Amino acid sequence: MELGEKIRFRRTEQNLTQQQLAERVFVTRQTISKWELNKSEPDPITLKLLEQTLQTELVEQKDFRSEKGEKISMKKIINLVYILLFGLFFLPFRITGTLIIKYWNKPIVKLVLVPLFMTIYLFYLYSLKVHVFYMFVVITIVFYLLTTLYFLSDSKKEI
Repeated sequence: MELGEKIRFRRTEQNLTQQQLAERVFVTRQTISKWELNKSEPDPITLKLLEQTLQTELVEQKDFRSEKGEKISMKKIINLVYILLFGLFFLPFRITGTLIIKYWNKPIVKLVLVPLFMTIYLFYLYSLKVHVFYMFVVITIVFYLLTTLYFLSDSKKEI
């Protein structure tokens, strides 16, 4: 069964008109008609919303096999790619943080680099989803408090 046929079948099964379905997935009725006639296909985000609305999986997940013969779903591969990209994205932040700690006593670090670093970090946080943003804010506050306590205890030892 093709994608358009699946959409039409599930829509009629749930007694929805094309207009009602279109309103639920934030597209036009003509777009639903094109999908059902297989003239076009929904983008991945709309497809996910369509699957949630129709309460079915319209596109089967492709499975890959590992060297041991175990199934590896496409979602796992995508998650692995995201983790690697996330790690590579934060590598410059880690290097910058290490350099800031190394040269902390220089005025340019305190007056220019730290505010610049924090601005970039905040812009990144702003681009995240709301619940992820709150999680990062909490982690940042905890990290700040822990590092502050560490530096305070370290400076007391020097006295």
